[in-house]
Amino acid sequence: MPTLSVHLLNPPDLQAFDLLQHNCAPGIFFTTGEPSASASYEVLVAGRPHREHLTASPKLRWLVIPYAGLPDATRSLLQDFPHLAVHNLHHNAALTAEMALTLLLAAAKFIIPCDRALRQHDWRPRYHPPPAISLDGKTALILGFSPEKAMNAMTRPGAPDLDGRMPVPYVPPRKKTVSPAEALTLAVARDEQAFPKRGVELCASAQAAAPVGLTQ
Repeated sequence: MPTLSVHLLNPPDLQAFDLLQHNCAPGIFFTTGEPSASASYEVLVAGRPHREHLTASPKLRWLVIPYAGLPDATRSLLQDFPHLAVHNLHHNAALTAEMALTLLLAAAKFIIPCDRALRQHDWRPRYHPPPAISLDGKTALILGFSPEKAMNAMTRPGAPDLDGRMPVPYVPPRKKTVSPAEALTLAVARDEQAFPKRGVELCASAQAAAPVGLTQ
């Protein structure tokens, strides 16, 4: 039976580790923590490994980053290891997409300022509501790593159009993925010309220098 040795640099809790082993094929073996002098793993799971983690095992062939994106330090380090294949494991994509939509709706409807005022017994927002933004029929530009979950969550009847090209409830929208983060500023500038009536921007990259917000 073929075997595969996987090393988890950051040991998970026992319950999660037992669940991981239970759901893996019998031929997959795990080690955790700092590598030993006799390390022989083929897969390293780590987001920000040091050089010694990549050189500890002569059998290392794959690096799995357990989230979306590639940290700058890791990107620079990997220049010295061109033989390694790098993969992302965006396990929290759905949760991230849900939070993005939560923040989007909260910003569009001024939920936080209104809530803060009401908690202070200030009822002015009730009689003089802030200029909330309706997202119906608006265009959504989604920037960042792995935007598919956010796009799927927004492609429902009545949701904002994606890319402004097609009616969302009836035709799958054209997916626009921009990566790496350095390209986001250029993408937004280009998009301003292509879709000047864009209503929503969702940005999932902390490195982006582009403005992110809502427009009428």
